[in-house]
Formats: sequence, structure tokens, C-alpha cells
Amino acid sequence: MTKITLAAPDGDFLIKLKDEVSTHDDTSVTTYTNSSDLLSNLQNNEIDLLYIEDTFGSNELREVLSTLATTNYKEKVFVFLGSSNFKEMKPLLDEFPFPNLSPVFLPASIEKMSKNINGVLTSFEGGKKQIYNVDTEFMRYFIEAAIDTFKQWTDGDVTSSRPFIFNQIRKLNIGIRGKLSIESPFFTGTFYISFPLDTYKNIYENMTGLVFDELTSENSDLASEFVNIVFGAAKVGLNQHGYKLPMLIPKYEKNISIDSQFDVIVIPLTTKLGPVYLKICPNHLKNR
Repeated sequence: MTKITLAAPDGDFLIKLKDEVSTHDDTSVTTYTNSSDLLSNLQNNEIDLLYIEDTFGSNELREVLSTLATTNYKEKVFVFLGSSNFKEMKPLLDEFPFPNLSPVFLPASIEKMSKNINGVLTSFEGGKKQIYNVDTEFMRYFIEAAIDTFKQWTDGDVTSSRPFIFNQIRKLNIGIRGKLSIESPFFTGTFYISFPLDTYKNIYENMTGLVFDELTSENSDLASEFVNIVFGAAKVGLNQHGYKLPMLIPKYEKNISIDSQFDVIVIPLTTKLGPVYLKICPNHLKNR
């Protein structure tokens, strides 16, 4: 039996969310609109997933997280923490670094939250790779920054396609990629911009006027600069919403497979100079 606990002062929101996530077999969902009853449940019952909002108040939230940190299931429980200002939440996130905690930017829709929760439930049922739910608000800034930046680099329209989960069988023929390893209370993992070799050659020539036959250290370094520029543009919007991220040093890689225990999210971009792929790899800091 998978046990889910949903906690927020808005009872109507909880009822609707419960209806959306109660369709899975062998799943029980309990809701709480006050933190006192929630604390009792956490102390006396093991749960698999918790959704909680900071709308209870910072003191109440601290008490809940403190109680959860003393349980014998704290290492495996999935926690979705909803907040409208993660700058204020940062001290709590630093104090209680649960391994499976995912921030959710508020206000969050029923559709968004049920999708996140159902993704975790599906992983429980299917024995798939672990699901680390990257907040869609967090992802949106990277996608928008990449589209705007590639419009300038390719002198043309850029469109994004529906994200998919990377499968080694689905060959993307990547020749080089830029990468940034990120460690923060909101996201830990690696952000990549991956290029098929022909696409990279076309963009490189368009930007520098130079043509090359093979990758060298001189012409490869631009891949790391690409990801650095996109990250810098994304940080502007992220910082405005409390996602404070540190200064990071970009790198590039050639023909190295991504070996991650978590699902890798791929966002394809279509440009007039060829396809480009954004990849978000939660909890993947290998070879950083």
C-alpha cells in the first residue's frame, strides 16, 4: 500500500488533488488542513509521499520538517514543498536536506501537482528509474532562455518540442555538449546543451565565420560558452522568484554517455541550422 499525505490550509484544493491522485491501485490518500493533525500522522504512521505548503506558516512548516527528519523513513519519503518565495525557505531547505525533496512554485494548479505526484506513483508501480520531479517553473526559465539565445545564434526562429525521457535506444547522434553541474536547495544535477556535430559546425561557422573538420580544444570551448550564456539568461528570471543559484563554471564533453540513476529529461529545439537538445539530469553530478 502506497501512503500519500496531502497538507494545505485550502481544503477545496486538497479534495480536488486527492481525486486526481486516488486512481492508482493499492494507494491511500490522507488530507490535512491543519499542521497539528499532520504532525500526529507523521509520528505514528510511515508514509511514502508528502505534499505540504508553506502557507501553514514558517514555524509550523519547520515543526513538520523537524518531525519528519526524526522518522525512520526520512531517507525514502518523497516530499513536495510548495512555496511562493524560496528565498525565505532556503534556511529550512538547508537545515532539512531530504534526499527526495522537490520544490514546487506556488500557486500550483491541480493539473501540475497531480502530474508530479502521479509520476512518482507510476515509478513505484513499474519499478522504473527513480523519478526526481523538476519543478516545471524551474525548467521553463531554461527553455525560454535557450530559445531566445539560439534565435540570436542561428538568425532564425527556434521552437521547442514536447519533452521526453531519454532512452539510450533513441539515438540523437550527439557530437559535443556543454554542461553545468548545479548544487542548490532547489535543484541538484546537471544541465546540458547537446549538439549533433553538423549542428554545432553550422552554429560555430555562423557565429565565428570559421569552418572546421574535426573537434579540437579550440573550437570545442564554444559549447561551454553556449550553456553559460543560457544559464545566465535563465538566472535573471529564477532570481526574481527566489531561486538563488550560485556562480558556476561550464564545461564541454565529447561523445560521453549519460549514466544516471534518474530519468533524464530531454527538450528538443528546432533551429534552421539543425536540432539542439536541452537535457536536465537530476541528481547527476558525475565527472563534474
